[in-house]
Amino acid sequence: MKLSEYIKKMRMTKKDFAVDSGITLSTVNKYVYGTRIPRKEHMDIIVKETKGEVTPNDFYDSQVWSCLLSQCLGLSNKILGVQFLN
Repeated sequence: MKLSEYIKKMRMTKKDFAVDSGITLSTVNKYVYGTRIPRKEHMDIIVKETKGEVTPNDFYDSQVWSCLLSQCLGLSNKILGVQFLN
């Protein structure tokens, strides 16, 4: 389950989750919007706070990360084997 889905399911705000977890709101926003993947310390906190409903795998979306890699590394879509919608 995505962190955003968990927050919505629990009828809490991102700020509530930030306070409960001890992770800053700015960082929670980055995790929710997918601009950052939690480092191990935060991943452990998230898994514990969500009672395992959000797992490390939930932060990896292969198409999104392939897109980011292609932009950062200048790789072509053919090399990554991913079709991008423009």
